[in-house]
Amino acid sequence: MTDFAASLATPPLFAALSSARRVLIAGAGGGFDIYAGLPLALALWNNGTEVHLANLSFSELELIDRDAWISDQVVAVTPSTTTPDWYFPEGTLARWLAKNELPSTVHAFPPLGVQTLREAYRFLVDRLDIDAIVLVDGGTDILCRGDENGVGTPVEDITSLGAVTAIDVPVKLVTCLGFGIDAYHGVNHVQVLENLAALDREGGYLGALSIPGASREAVLYREAVADAQAATPERPSIVNGQIAAAVGGAFGDVQFTRRTSGSTLFVNPLMAIYFTVDLDRLAARCLYLDRLENTVGRRQVITRIETFRNEVTTRIPRTYPH
Repeated sequence: MTDFAASLATPPLFAALSSARRVLIAGAGGGFDIYAGLPLALALWNNGTEVHLANLSFSELELIDRDAWISDQVVAVTPSTTTPDWYFPEGTLARWLAKNELPSTVHAFPPLGVQTLREAYRFLVDRLDIDAIVLVDGGTDILCRGDENGVGTPVEDITSLGAVTAIDVPVKLVTCLGFGIDAYHGVNHVQVLENLAALDREGGYLGALSIPGASREAVLYREAVADAQAATPERPSIVNGQIAAAVGGAFGDVQFTRRTSGSTLFVNPLMAIYFTVDLDRLAARCLYLDRLENTVGRRQVITRIETFRNEVTTRIPRTYPH
């Protein structure tokens, strides 16, 4: 459990990271998840903290030149890293960071099981002398413990959670940005709130923190998301597109890509809030994490989650009453 002095005057997320010298912010769920960690990274950089970025990648990393592979499971993506794969969020972000004169290496992990992803994290922690890890989820399905009516798309999120819970660093957090977005993947957010309340009772909830729309972090985040949308027009991030709209004060059915045509979106201020929990407390509440412990590949993770979901009695979903 992360130890810090709780105070209304200092957001617990930053209080927990106040003693950290080198922080690794990592996208837990793959794809563009690392973008959801960008406002936090920008704030920490501005405070003088050394921040490194990583992401569980959906790109075909095997197409990247081997010189960029710093271990069997880690690619150090820089602004000059090239690939024939048209979908490459890590490369897009690295180039945007360089253009804005910010640290511009984004470490990428291929789709892995818990054991192999843990090896990748341990390599980075040792190489970079990391003393704090923040897993970032675009959405909130990482907060599901497994018996909810719907658990969203948990494969990458829970693999990341399982990998990092066994890593020995002083501070380990999970923060989620984009509350409500996972409703489109079947998540009942009353059950997410119920999970947060349970974590709070156990001392594992570090509260909610809104990103001010006029802040430097918000402005640069919106610019980065717009840049990513322009670089990947056929598959822009639905999650970060909604978050960026919410951070800019938009509300309701804000359509920005053909990928959401036919769906009614509900962009709102809750999407612009970081919800943060202690990583080990969250891992301890996951009902099926032990089943994933010995996995080495993504397919094993998928199969074991499916088996668990077929066996478990799920909680009855409720409608938010207000």
